[in-house]
Amino acid sequence: MARCGTRSAGRGRSEEVENPQPDRRLSMAIRKVDKKEWRAFLDGVSKALQGARAEIEVLSLALGDQLEAEWLPLLGMTYEPREDVVEVALEGVDHMIWKPREIYVDEGVGGIIA
Repeated sequence: MARCGTRSAGRGRSEEVENPQPDRRLSMAIRKVDKKEWRAFLDGVSKALQGARAEIEVLSLALGDQLEAEWLPLLGMTYEPREDVVEVALEGVDHMIWKPREIYVDEGVGGIIA
C-alpha cells in the first residue's frame, strides 16, 4: 500500500476544522473514489496540486512503513486502466502502484483537503 500526502494538511483523517465564522463548523469526510472515476479524479488533483510539496510513504506488513520521497514538488498523478497502474510523479521520483485496489480522498465543504 502506498500513501501520498501534501504538506498543507493532515494525513488522511476525518476531522472537523473551525470556520473563521465562530458559530459554524465545516464537516470533513473521507470518501472512496469509484474506480471508473480514478483517471479523471487524479488528473484533476494533479492540476490543482501541481508543484505542491508531497511525500510518498510505502506501507508494508513485512517491511513496515518506508518513506520513499520526502516533501518534493508534485509533477502529477495519473491512472492507466489498460495497465491497471497509478503513477505518482514527484521531482526526481516516479512511483508506480500496480493493480491498486482503492483510492480515498479527504474532502471538506470547499473540496479536497490537500
